[in-house]
Amino acid sequence: MSFTKNKDVDSEDIANKVQTFENIVGSSLVQKLIKSATVKCRKCGKNPLEVAIDYYLGKRSDICLKCRLLVPVIKTVVGNSISIFGISEKELIDLMQDSYWTKGLVSVIKGLGEIGIEKPFVPAAPLQVQWDLTDGELSFEQIHNAIEKLANFGVAHITFIGKTDSSFIKHANDVGMYPCLISNGFNLEKIDKYVDAGVKFVDISLESISPKKHNEKFGIDNLWENAVESIKKYSENDVYVEVSTEVTQDNLLEIPQIIEFLKQLGVGWYKLDIVNGDLNDNQRLELFKLIYMENINEDMQILTNDPQLGDITSTIQCNGMNMIPTHFFNLNYDKEAMKELGNYIGSCGAGRFYMAIDGNGDIYPCDYFRNLKIANIRDDLDSMWLNNDVLLNLRNRSLLKGKCGCCESKYICGGCRKRAFMENNDYLSEDNHCLKDIKENLLN
Repeated sequence: MSFTKNKDVDSEDIANKVQTFENIVGSSLVQKLIKSATVKCRKCGKNPLEVAIDYYLGKRSDICLKCRLLVPVIKTVVGNSISIFGISEKELIDLMQDSYWTKGLVSVIKGLGEIGIEKPFVPAAPLQVQWDLTDGELSFEQIHNAIEKLANFGVAHITFIGKTDSSFIKHANDVGMYPCLISNGFNLEKIDKYVDAGVKFVDISLESISPKKHNEKFGIDNLWENAVESIKKYSENDVYVEVSTEVTQDNLLEIPQIIEFLKQLGVGWYKLDIVNGDLNDNQRLELFKLIYMENINEDMQILTNDPQLGDITSTIQCNGMNMIPTHFFNLNYDKEAMKELGNYIGSCGAGRFYMAIDGNGDIYPCDYFRNLKIANIRDDLDSMWLNNDVLLNLRNRSLLKGKCGCCESKYICGGCRKRAFMENNDYLSEDNHCLKDIKENLLN
């Protein structure tokens, strides 16, 4: 679930490769070809972009001449991309045999044609949607129809929260998406149904190393025990498990213990919710240091919802150590040149890489912006994605205000838009909890 560096890659050359890639996909000819390839081909049954990608990946051999014209463009774009990440063409083709990876690739290439190569980058559809079904008015049939609509829109990953019927998981799987769950581990009896339906990824909350403390926080007996049992059971069924913790003053000192405990359980990812906690700046910096050092060890990938991690690690100058150019997905490379890649894929992904939906079908830039509705699932999703003012503003780092607006790290970090919105009622205002003035102490 994470990419690691190919030892044969000269990471000092990454900046040049990124620049070459930008020059190629930024050309008017390539963008025109990609943009014109989104109308369904009557002969091949899909739009030419999807047909050309399927042909490139060896998924089909029947292809008309018009669609075949796109194959060299696909090879050029994909070839330059994999040279940046240091993986082979065969590795990529093997990976892309799963429909959700192909869907993501289509969205990325389509985004290059419709939106262009921007800092930060925006695909043609969110790569992930988080859907909270806890409360709402949508019927069973409406949810099923909306799942298919999201798949046709181009969403590659869908994460369900709350009252999730196993048929939702199956339907998402059937229409080519990567179905995920967020769970507190309470409903152990549903795991077999979710596994049979094809769930591929599950996020389970664990707020303390102490069962008593965890259970008291949620007011549910045996919840900690059920969460741990869920981790084990999903792992035994080859479902990828991520564990999440909201880091607060109450559990900050427990985080190293939780990390070691999760390593023993064989957990692949551990996500720390720092944005919603109550840590002071020095505590956040020390936590970033812990995340960084743990990721360098590569025993378990540790993620966070705080975009300032990307800026912190991008400034580290230490022989033999790697930088991590994004807070939400780890790509481990050495040398400062990786900062150039981080300028495209790093910083807040709200309304760019992901969006959120509630039980009524209302859409938000992310789950932290529940009072900033931008559309409803019944609306035209393509038009929303390309034209909604809130989304366009969130993606445009030149609109950031205060310290964030004039910061050299606004593409790899840009501050936390949720914190800015909650404290200043303005999602473009500066993040008042910037760590720039104290980050030089990170490795001291």
